[in-house]
Amino acid sequence: MAENNPYIKYQSMKMKKVNRTHYVMDGTVEVLRDDISKDDLLITILGAQKKTNGYQQSSLVQLEKKNFCEYIRTEKMVMEDVIKCTNITDIFNKCPPPKGVYSVTNYMPDPEKMPNSLPINYWKFTLINQIGDTALSGIHVFVDVEKKAPGT
Repeated sequence: MAENNPYIKYQSMKMKKVNRTHYVMDGTVEVLRDDISKDDLLITILGAQKKTNGYQQSSLVQLEKKNFCEYIRTEKMVMEDVIKCTNITDIFNKCPPPKGVYSVTNYMPDPEKMPNSLPINYWKFTLINQIGDTALSGIHVFVDVEKKAPGT
């Protein structure tokens, strides 16, 4: 990663338990640079399932080098709800967001938006912000995917 010149700092993101079965994501992200054009900023998202010998990459979650601004504008499963839980204003017209500290408050994935084909398992999702092949910053998110109990 471009540790000498990162794009985003995710250091204060935390999972917070809100009840017996649900967690929310809270914290801040800091955009450290405003010298990257919307055409150059890319995002890669990779999913890996936990197996007996560690996490193994899955072809079910594999998005490589997609334009970041296009992704947040069109992706409906996760980003639409993440953006609603932030104080980033006008992200669709001012992308990438300008330098600053932005909060994420009580983000919880909507289980109704998750594909039924996503296997029950422990997952590691890796998000990487990049320009070309150069990673600028990233985060690993670990989740436990469970099926919704009937009637809940």
